[in-house]
Amino acid sequence: MTPPRQRPAPRKSTLASRHPAEPVPAATDAEPAPPSTPEDAGTAAPQARPAPAVTRRTTTTTGGEGKPAKSGGKTKVGFYTAEANAARLRGAAKFIPNELRAQGITGFSALAEKLVMDGLVELERKYNGGKPFPTLTPGEELPRGRQVQ
Repeated sequence: MTPPRQRPAPRKSTLASRHPAEPVPAATDAEPAPPSTPEDAGTAAPQARPAPAVTRRTTTTTGGEGKPAKSGGKTKVGFYTAEANAARLRGAAKFIPNELRAQGITGFSALAEKLVMDGLVELERKYNGGKPFPTLTPGEELPRGRQVQ
């Protein structure tokens, strides 16, 4: 009768002492992966796996085949809203009327963009004489807190 196999010691995480936004350094002395089957235990050569690269997630559309996005490219924008409002928006996206589908509004993002832009046009008309508000590039500070009058 063969003695029972001992379990390998658990690997120490290299991420435990790091901040979630800090990039992961490249693995130089990574431990080998455990064999996938018991038969491979004595025959498999140890192989180090490189750590996955951490990248900042951005979502933009491209012109196709890896070409850079044209001026009409899209970027992801997030905001907070009440759960009831989010549920209403999801419901509206599910039941988009055919007249909006004919205008190219076929999903949640397209509907949300149309509603936001329609509201923005109304604000510009009411508070800025119908002219577009000045634009801010990503990373520019938005005013915070109550404005002093």
